[in-house]
Formats: sequence, structure tokens, C-alpha cells
Amino acid sequence: DTTFCDVSYTVKSVSKIYDENSNAATKVKVAIESKNNPDLPDLTVEFSLIDDEILRVQMYDNLEEEYQAPAETFDPEIFKGTPSIDLTSVLNLPEKDEEFYYEVHEFNDAAKVYYSTKGQSLVYSKYYKRHSSMIDSSGIIFGLGERVGDFLLDEGIYTMWNRDEPSP
Repeated sequence: DTTFCDVSYTVKSVSKIYDENSNAATKVKVAIESKNNPDLPDLTVEFSLIDDEILRVQMYDNLEEEYQAPAETFDPEIFKGTPSIDLTSVLNLPEKDEEFYYEVHEFNDAAKVYYSTKGQSLVYSKYYKRHSSMIDSSGIIFGLGERVGDFLLDEGIYTMWNRDEPSP
């Protein structure tokens, strides 16, 4: 099976949602497709700021309903913040028809990248997902999914896990 070999996703569209009061981009949606493998689904990647220091990235199949943890399971205090910065001031994205990646960087300093998927592998199917990235080892990044271990991330390879709700 070569479904997961040499996969690349291309940007179909990028849309930005702006705050009506500050005119800052508060959410960015990127539609991507795997042109070299029609067996893999088209995806949407949504970026949003929870506050000025927490970036939420959601990736999902447009046609497949997937399990999401109920909102009640999250600490409501986390989601009370209101970002005061424009999301695009900390995020690098490719243009339409370019290979998909994203980079999180220092505020208004695109050269100081903390997290990058550029040139890394991404595979997303119903039962198999792989998402590789490069992380700056300065200790700025905290929390990448559900994993057990040290709080500060040093250089290395990390395995993260997530358990969905069991199917009947």
C-alpha cells in the first residue's frame, strides 16, 4: 500500500476572519488537498488565538465527522481571553497552489520561527495521522497535544497520543 508514501498537500484557499472592532485577523482557515494521492481527503486547517499567547490549530476532514471533546471538559478560564494581536503577526502560511505548511514565529518577526511544518511530512486519513514538525529548543513551546513527560520541551523526537471516544 503506497497511500502514505510521498504525500504532499497543496493550498486550495486561505480565508481570514477579522474582528470588527480591532480589524485584526482572529481566525485563519486554510483548505488543502492531496493532489498526488486522491485516496486522501481534502482537509481544513483552522488557526485561532485563544489569547495573545495560546494558538489553537485544528485540522479536520471536511467530509468525515470526527470525535471532539465536549466544550464542558475544558477549563472555561482558558477561553476567556481576548486576543489583542493580529493572528497573521505570528503565523507564516503559503499562498494558494503552494505546498502546505505553517510556521509559528515571534510577534512581527517572521525570521524567528518557533514551530515549523515546512518540509516535514503530513498524512491524514481516517485511521492514520502523521504530522511532523521542527521545534525551536529555547523552551518557548509548551504543550503539544496529550503526552506524558517533562513540561519544557528540549530537542528530540516526541510521541504524542490522543484517544478518541470508542465506537460502539
